[in-house]
Amino acid sequence: FNPEAYSPAGAEGIAQFMPATAASMGVNPWDPTSSLWGGARLMSQLNNQFGGNYAQAVAAYNAGPGAVYYAINAGGSSWYYYLPAETQHYVTVIMGW
Repeated sequence: FNPEAYSPAGAEGIAQFMPATAASMGVNPWDPTSSLWGGARLMSQLNNQFGGNYAQAVAAYNAGPGAVYYAINAGGSSWYYYLPAETQHYVTVIMGW
C-alpha cells in the first residue's frame, strides 16, 4: 500500500501500473485515488476479457493479456503452469490458493 512504490520491472504507484498502461487509461499511478480506481477498472475489463475467469484476469493484470493467452493456448486447462514463475506466485497469493 505504498503510493510511491516502484518495481524493478518499472511498475509505478500503489496499483503497480506500467507507465504505458497508466497513460492509455488516463491514470496517474502516483495518485492513490486515481491508481486504485484505475486498477479496479482494469480488473473489471480483464475479468470480462477472460470470460469471468478471475484467476486468468489476475494473471493478466500481472503479466499482461498476451502472456495469459499464450499460457491458455500452450497449456489448455493447465494454463497456470505455462505462466512465468512470478505470475504463478502472484496468482497464488491473490487467489489464496
